[in-house]
Amino acid sequence: MLKKNCLSLVLVFVLLLAGSAYGDLVGHWEMDGNGLDSSGYGNNGTAVNTPTPTTDRLGNPSSAMAFDGVVGAPDAFDCGNDTSIQISGAMTITAWVYLNSTSSTNGRILSKLGIPSGVDWSYSLNIENSANGVSRPATFMVGQPGNVGRVEIIDDVPLTPNIWVHMAGVYTPGVSLKIYLDGDLAAINTSNIPTSQYSNGTSHLYIGSFQGGADVGWNGALDDIRLYNEALSEAEIEAIMLGTSVVKATSPSPGN
Repeated sequence: MLKKNCLSLVLVFVLLLAGSAYGDLVGHWEMDGNGLDSSGYGNNGTAVNTPTPTTDRLGNPSSAMAFDGVVGAPDAFDCGNDTSIQISGAMTITAWVYLNSTSSTNGRILSKLGIPSGVDWSYSLNIENSANGVSRPATFMVGQPGNVGRVEIIDDVPLTPNIWVHMAGVYTPGVSLKIYLDGDLAAINTSNIPTSQYSNGTSHLYIGSFQGGADVGWNGALDDIRLYNEALSEAEIEAIMLGTSVVKATSPSPGN
């Protein structure tokens, strides 16, 4: 994994002092016993099957959500398909994740893709059960314009199970896809990165699975999931992980 350098640490200290706000937060699911969105955009999640409140990374009861990953009927939240989450340009997804060591399928964290009537790819932060010879690597993907496939970045080591890990995926159009783990840049792809991503599909945004997916349920717990329509920097991601940033959405347009 690529390590943080001194410059990024300096930037984090600046952010600690400034309490700055970044980007447009279009979804913020705190997972405090429910799937409510606190971003102001109203992208609330409706429970699918039985996601269950659980203890979060700080030991607070009912402050994260557990997902069973059952094949055929995985736990999830359906967050709808509002225009605010139909992102065609830069984006960032961050989340605290806890993967059970018993996980044996692909596991979706936050995904706007599905198979309601053919493949419908937009974006996804997840793990693959196995990819490039690696078991359960962290993965981030965006859909190619025209819904003709996807481009992705896959870590080259397994995601550590049975501990809380802060995970982030960042898309910079025409430049890169990145994965961060616990604030460190873990993997980057700069090849054939599209200048925009497919955004106008009918698939709903899901937490813990994807729409129509029977074997892609997250097996473990999720907490503090955030979706931005901006490519955040490493220092900004570190500040979010440390809980030192004040991140607010811009005012939603009428009807959102």
